[in-house]
Formats: sequence, C-alpha cells, structure tokens
Amino acid sequence: RLDAAARQTDIEQQNVGAALAVSFRLTAPFGLAAIDDSEFAWRSVLAVVVLGAFGTGLAYVFMGKNAGQFGSTRAASTTYLIPGFSLFLGLVFRDESVAALAIVGCLVAVAGAYLVNTGVRSPT
Repeated sequence: RLDAAARQTDIEQQNVGAALAVSFRLTAPFGLAAIDDSEFAWRSVLAVVVLGAFGTGLAYVFMGKNAGQFGSTRAASTTYLIPGFSLFLGLVFRDESVAALAIVGCLVAVAGAYLVNTGVRSPT
C-alpha cells in the first residue's frame, strides 16, 4: 500500500505527464508543418546545449545548493535567473541582438526573485 505522500506524488506525476501530453499534441502539428523549411546545423545544436547547460543547468545547481541552506521557496527563486543567463550567453557566444523588452523582462524576473527573498515572512 502507498502512504498519503506517495499517492500525492503519484497524482502529481500523472498531472505533469498529462500536461506534457496535451502540450505535445497542441504544438507538434506546427513543428511538423515547418520541418521541410528547416535545416540542421551543428552550431544551433551547440547553442542549445550551451544555453541548457549553463543557463538552466547553473540555475538548478544553485537552487539545489540553496534549498538545503535557505529553504525551498527562496531557493526556487534562483530559477528567475534563467532568462538573464540565456540572454547573456546568447549575446556572448552567438552574437545575438538583445531587445530592450527582453532586458525589461529580465529585470522583472530579478525583481520577482528579490521580492521573494526579502518579503515579510510570517513566523513559523
């Protein structure tokens, strides 16, 4: 028999799986329709790997380290840094242009992280 926490985890995993299946069904037709117009390039693959490993990967490493030290809510705020890392890496390694709205979005994300970490907390 599963205890309550294990049942809850199982339900959450099923919900995530269902959400992924729905999003795949909704977006796959667009990708399939445009596949003839695309071409493979190793440079693009490398860019995705670098952005994934350093942009997202670094944020999750920080989150994992900080979860034990500061708690899960504050640690999860490190994922707000993903857009900034991605913009920076795209600018440095891919010589991409950065729109002003993207910078504003990064600032909003960092402001959200700041608010999460400095907000008034109720006593536990």
